[in-house]
Amino acid sequence: MTELRVATEFSRYLGGRYRDDGPWSGEEFREDFLRPRIERAIKSHGVLHVVFDGVAGMPTSFLEEAFGGFLRTPGIDVVAVRGALKLDADDPDLWPYLKLAEKFMDQQAKRR
Repeated sequence: MTELRVATEFSRYLGGRYRDDGPWSGEEFREDFLRPRIERAIKSHGVLHVVFDGVAGMPTSFLEEAFGGFLRTPGIDVVAVRGALKLDADDPDLWPYLKLAEKFMDQQAKRR
């Protein structure tokens, strides 16, 4: 299992949906951090463990763009992505946001 620690490798302060909205956007996270690591995990039959501990907040627009947006990407194998991705946090205050990110992915998976 490979880890992506959002607060230390990306930012503690997550931004909005698009790059044009400012720094640390969901689009930037998806394209520059999430996509390459999920693709490697899928190729190696591994799991990418995305850990959110240490973030100062989790805007819903960030989560929808990063995770729901990832499953909207043409050519993405939804089943492979879902099998290679685990969202986690030790902080129980973040758990509702992780469930929301999962919900965004479920919504996109159903639309495909």
